[in-house]
Amino acid sequence: MPTTAYLALGSNLGDRLEHLRAAVRKLDATEGVDVVRSSRVYETEPVGPPQPAYLNAVIQVDTTLAPRDLLESALGVEDSLGRVRAERWGPRTKHQPLPEWSSHREITALPTARRSNRT
Repeated sequence: MPTTAYLALGSNLGDRLEHLRAAVRKLDATEGVDVVRSSRVYETEPVGPPQPAYLNAVIQVDTTLAPRDLLESALGVEDSLGRVRAERWGPRTKHQPLPEWSSHREITALPTARRSNRT
């Protein structure tokens, strides 16, 4: 039986909107992941060194993957879109914060740094 998970997406380099769209397409094409819906896209100020503003969205997925496998798949999508981890909180083509996982009555959050401080 699939489990519902929520993935936060963000990009602040290049064609930010296309990076988000490509991430959604690639995640939806991942075996064991079905993108159900997406939030609106929001522009947010970055945390960390001076850099461009982010475009952010959240997607809901149904998945048969275990949490760690979903994370590994999401990180693979980041890598395929050219993500380079050169600077902590630095700019990125696509940022895949860790998923929030929902299963029946249990919710497990794998936190992103300063998520609660973001608007």
